Amino acid sequence: MRFDASKNPPFDDLAAAYGRGALTPFIGAGVSAPTCPLWTEFIDRLEESAGIERDNAMESADLIRRASAAVQALRHKSPGALQDAVEEVMYRKSRKADGTMATPRATEALARVWWPLVLTTNYEALFLDAWNRRWVYNEAAPDPLPDFGTMLPVGRGRIDCQRVLNCARSPDNPLLWALQGFIGRKGERHKLASQLAIGHAEYRRQTHEAVHFRRAFAEVYRSRTLLFLGSGIRESYLLDLFGEALELLGTIDHFHYALVPRGETDPDFLQRRLQILAIEYAPDEDGGHGACVTGFLKGLREKIDGPRPRPSQWAMKLHAARWITVEDEYPDVAVVRGQMHLPSAPGTAVAVSAGLGKRGLMIGDPGLRLVRELGFDPDSKRLPLQCIKKNFVYRLEGHPLFVVVARDPAHGGRSGRDIRRVAPATVDLMTAVASAGFSRVDTMLLAAGRQRTFPQHICLREMVRGYCNWHDATSRADSIPMYIHTVDPSVLALMESRRIDLLSMIDSPRVRFWIEIRMDQEDPAPMLAIAATACTLEELMREHAIPCAGWEVSVRPAPSGQYHPQRVEALTGAASPSLADLGVLNGSTLAFLRL
Repeated sequence: MRFDASKNPPFDDLAAAYGRGALTPFIGAGVSAPTCPLWTEFIDRLEESAGIERDNAMESADLIRRASAAVQALRHKSPGALQDAVEEVMYRKSRKADGTMATPRATEALARVWWPLVLTTNYEALFLDAWNRRWVYNEAAPDPLPDFGTMLPVGRGRIDCQRVLNCARSPDNPLLWALQGFIGRKGERHKLASQLAIGHAEYRRQTHEAVHFRRAFAEVYRSRTLLFLGSGIRESYLLDLFGEALELLGTIDHFHYALVPRGETDPDFLQRRLQILAIEYAPDEDGGHGACVTGFLKGLREKIDGPRPRPSQWAMKLHAARWITVEDEYPDVAVVRGQMHLPSAPGTAVAVSAGLGKRGLMIGDPGLRLVRELGFDPDSKRLPLQCIKKNFVYRLEGHPLFVVVARDPAHGGRSGRDIRRVAPATVDLMTAVASAGFSRVDTMLLAAGRQRTFPQHICLREMVRGYCNWHDATSRADSIPMYIHTVDPSVLALMESRRIDLLSMIDSPRVRFWIEIRMDQEDPAPMLAIAATACTLEELMREHAIPCAGWEVSVRPAPSGQYHPQRVEALTGAASPSLADLGVLNGSTLAFLRL
């Protein structure tokens, strides 16, 4: 089937793939143009940097040979000469008068969508910076989130390829998979610059030597729905990768999509041989592509964000029988896609999250909206709050509004955020709401504001775990349900793609986590471990033959704002902390570093 980007773009199919967590952009130089050069201009400039005089009579078919000659000359010139030249070539046109970098409209349009994984053959950081500006460093939050909130570039190395595959099955940072190396920002040399592959022959040679990369790419090709944007899918090395995935592993049960200029590809070949459906468009009158690509991405974003089939909530009933009876069909805990509102029916309480500051309770904007709807001044010092549970739960007198402070009372501000407080705070909330005679509580994610020190999905896990603890200690007749409301795109994407689910959040005496043992500069491969939450650090170190001196240990994500790595000498012996004490949760990484 052939699509026309101006008449019948397949937005419904693409939005459905996005909803499953499968839609993955594959971007090339076209998305970064005209700020960064396309292939022909890029080779011209690279030759200039190498001091090679170009023969004007040379046909563009010789670009492969020219690229190889320029790369060889620069590599032999001096260490780092190739990386310096590529950086200069890529960013020469991107400088604006004020010194900042110009971002193409297509790049900005693509960055307005939340993506868990993006593949790129580009070397520069235009898309990476645009995405992080939109989702991490926006004007509403001048202080950036910790590393877990940012999109990170990864390369072709074994550990990076494993991480790409793991991100399809479990929570992780959003990832930019740089297939041909990555220079990074202007003036900031990234470690992936050592993986630069310029020219088809060089890239083909390196990928054929890297078995782990080819297998990882094949798995992504089979499991994801790729959307090619500004990428030369006619290139032989890409066709080799696509064909290898299909020949070795067989056909797949879905199509990929490619936005391509009309007449520059063979749509029938792409569909029959590579399972890629071409979405054709007519370039601008001046031969430009930016407006067409930008318009397509705008339409895709509107379809993704607008009304479409999607789950409205994810629910779970504890101690459920095989069949749910009519009179007992409500869930015990549910995650609701949407903002929380004041209850429209009696018997429902609402709970908002708050922090602790020098002036007392600090209620965030979602909570202040509900306070205003009740007709109160949002200044928390003037609110008639009654403390229900010391340090954790307050109630607005005479109203079904509860305020939860999932903080360490010994620390104020951001440093008081501690993920180990979320489950106990949830227990106190449920106890207070049930004791007040309510039959249901609607709540936002606790301790999940913009200054959080851990991912929002961790907050969700700990709330569900806290609810399960409360439910198990409460008689069936006195138990009430909890509905957790969220609009966070990362949490919703994880739920839709089933990389997290409510069943996996039920409290267990054992925890699954990653162990990372770093003894030199090379990134170690993490090992999946399972242990009792009461297991001590010293017991775990003994199991993995780690000495009780000369090492440093840390937990990612950090359980609290004041957390910092510690030497193991202070954490062994009779006072050795348990995994629960350390803040090791399902999906955490316990990292050991030899000093």
